[in-house]
Amino acid sequence: MEIQSGTTIEGLILGMDLNPDTVVVECDGQIVLREEYGNHVLNTGSRVELIRFVGGG
Repeated sequence: MEIQSGTTIEGLILGMDLNPDTVVVECDGQIVLREEYGNHVLNTGSRVELIRFVGGG
């Protein structure tokens, strides 16, 4: 997936219609703290993994 230069993790999550409170993000092998989603700018070639929590029973 390609994103625009300067996109933050928060922008990526919201652009995918996900709730930031239910997502854990790993960027280039490092877990990103939820408080940093709005400040963490993605770079060209960044590898991002989003892990979403889903409840069930």
